[in-house]
Amino acid sequence: MVDAPWWNRRKRNRDGVSGVGASPSGVGSGRLCVEEEGVTAGNGVDGGVSRTWGMECSVPCVFDTGIWPERQSFSGRDLGPVPAKWKGECVAGKSFPATSCNRKIIGARYFSEGYEATNGNLNETVEFSSARDSNGHDTHTTSIAAGRYVSSASTLGYAKGFVAGMAPKALLVVYKVCWLGECYGSDILAAFDAAVDDDVDVVSLSVGGVVVSYHLNEIVIGAFGATSAGIFVSSSTSNGGHGGLTVTNVAPWVTTVDH
Repeated sequence: MVDAPWWNRRKRNRDGVSGVGASPSGVGSGRLCVEEEGVTAGNGVDGGVSRTWGMECSVPCVFDTGIWPERQSFSGRDLGPVPAKWKGECVAGKSFPATSCNRKIIGARYFSEGYEATNGNLNETVEFSSARDSNGHDTHTTSIAAGRYVSSASTLGYAKGFVAGMAPKALLVVYKVCWLGECYGSDILAAFDAAVDDDVDVVSLSVGGVVVSYHLNEIVIGAFGATSAGIFVSSSTSNGGHGGLTVTNVAPWVTTVDH
C-alpha cells in the first residue's frame, strides 16, 4: 500500500479507507527545465476570456518559478472569500510574507530540498528562498492562465491596451518548484503530494525534459496520482518547436498545451 496524499484521497473517495506503507516518492530526482506555455489570441485561441464561466469556483495550482504577487493581474480587490474547501496555506519566506497572499492568490508554497541536495544551499543573492519569482517565468504563465483584467497593460510603454488571462475569475495557488531555471523531480513530486492534500482542482506546469519511461518520470508519476485523486493536470508540450517528436510530456493522463 502507498502512504501519499493522492493515494489516501483516492482511497477515501472510493471506500473511506486510507492506505499505509511505502511512499512513491523514492524515484530518482531528475533535473528538468521550465518551458514556454502561451495560449493567447495571437496563438489562434480567440474568445477564451468570454468562455470561462464558472471558473471563479475553481482552485488551479501552478508549479513553476514562483510569483510576483504585486502585479495587477493578481489583485485580490473585490473578490469573494476564500473557499471553505481550501486546505492549504500561504507559506512565508524571503521577501514573501504571508500577507503576499490575498483573495486571488489564496495559497503559496515552495519546494527546494531536491535542488539543494544537488547544488547546496540556495544563493539568496540571486534567488528568493520563498514563493517569490526571481525569474519571471511563472508570473508570465500564471497571468496567461488566470490573470485578472488589466486595462492599462503595455510592453515598455508600447502596445497599450486591455489584457486578461484565460480564466480571470479563477483563484490561484502557486507552488515554486524551479530554481534558477532548474526543476528537480523530487521537488515536483512533493508539490503534487501537497496539491492533493490542499485539495486543488487543477495543476498546471510548464516544465519538461527529455522523454523517459513513465516509471522514471516524476511528472508522469505525480500527475497520475493527482489525476487519480480527481485533479485535472495540464502541462506544456516542450520548447522544441512544432516538428516531429518534440513533445516531452506525453502521458495520456496529462493534457498538453502547445504554444
